[in-house]
Amino acid sequence: TMGCSAGDSECAADEMPAHSVTISKGFWMGQTPVTVAAWKRYAAVSRATVPAKDDVGNANLNRDDNAPVVAVRWDEAVAYCNWAGGLVLPNEAEWEYAARAGTSGARYAGLEKIAMKGSLGQVPSKDPNAWKLYNMLGSVYQWVWDRYDEKYYTPASVTDPSGPATGDARALRGGSWDDDARSVRASYRYWYPPANRYDSVGFRCVWE
Repeated sequence: TMGCSAGDSECAADEMPAHSVTISKGFWMGQTPVTVAAWKRYAAVSRATVPAKDDVGNANLNRDDNAPVVAVRWDEAVAYCNWAGGLVLPNEAEWEYAARAGTSGARYAGLEKIAMKGSLGQVPSKDPNAWKLYNMLGSVYQWVWDRYDEKYYTPASVTDPSGPATGDARALRGGSWDDDARSVRASYRYWYPPANRYDSVGFRCVWE
């Protein structure tokens, strides 16, 4: 079931209604968000860079090789995943399925056990979910493949949803270290223009 968790009073309209989703093909997901160290290896062969500041003037937090890389545009995240062995960004359904790891609540563990607070630390850190995925919630917002549409969810069951066909913004999932607790929930959805850079946004890749 994708969308607002039963009993979760913090859901917004774009998380509703909860609906049945079938993912027909298996996939592997990166155990952590992509790190600064991994991005440096990519940059060495691609000339990719991440600016010292994001689009609103915040200093880029990429000071530790084991921290998630941030302030990466959506297209740069796509390019990295392709470079790293033909990987891709997860779609929203894949991301939420992986974040929940068989659980049905708003979070896969208590907030204090899964979320960074006030600063971006190293990964892996905090408690993983049942599928040994670290920092799915409350570390960095994570780009996904889908375009964002606040009215995209429908009551009907769907198989292998790939997101809206049109739209200017791309969806983000997972909440971040500098956000409030409401964003650190498995069903929470957010968005940014794909060309923007923010110090709270990173990504992880999947292999389908």
